[in-house]
Amino acid sequence: MVLPEFIIKKNPEVNGLIKKFLELNKTRNRFIHPSAFQSPSETSELLPLLTITVEQVVDSLETCSRLVEIIDYHLPEELKILVWWNRVIHPNFKEYKKGSIVNPESLLSKIKYEDDYFTSQFR
Repeated sequence: MVLPEFIIKKNPEVNGLIKKFLELNKTRNRFIHPSAFQSPSETSELLPLLTITVEQVVDSLETCSRLVEIIDYHLPEELKILVWWNRVIHPNFKEYKKGSIVNPESLLSKIKYEDDYFTSQFR
């Protein structure tokens, strides 16, 4: 992981999120590079994938989202990449509510397919 050089002062939230992410990444790597072989601890490397809970997945998603958001927040304006962040509806992982990547302010988002224009085109 490349740590952001733009966070000049030590930030406990960022440091905590990075530490948590590095632990999550170990489990993620088991998905990407699975092995059924035993580890030195005599447990299968795939065991965490079989025993993971929904709460752990939710916590992982929230940690990763927050980490990306806080890193972007600390970037100089000319280097920010989340220019679309406030234009979408984000999921609420804890409440199992989906998000939407469709910009609700876009003109295309406001088209109703029951409008006369659309219904007359396909008759």
